Amino acid sequence: MTRKHSIPLGIQVAFGFGAFMALIAAIMYGASWLSSPEQDCIKHCATLGKNGSMVSIYRWEQTAGMRGTGPVECRCS
Repeated sequence: MTRKHSIPLGIQVAFGFGAFMALIAAIMYGASWLSSPEQDCIKHCATLGKNGSMVSIYRWEQTAGMRGTGPVECRCS
């Protein structure tokens, strides 16, 4: 049995890796088009004629010892 027109394994791996890297680059490029929750908050409050900011839901006592501040929500002022 002879194999006709077979592509060497090294080239298959190289093409597969290249396709994977192209997919990752396309996902990263597409993600840059999405706006952050903070940007959405600012836009939403601007339509109401107010300033928007993301504010922590929990008081500082509830998050003491945590590295983060916990969940946040949009507030227009």
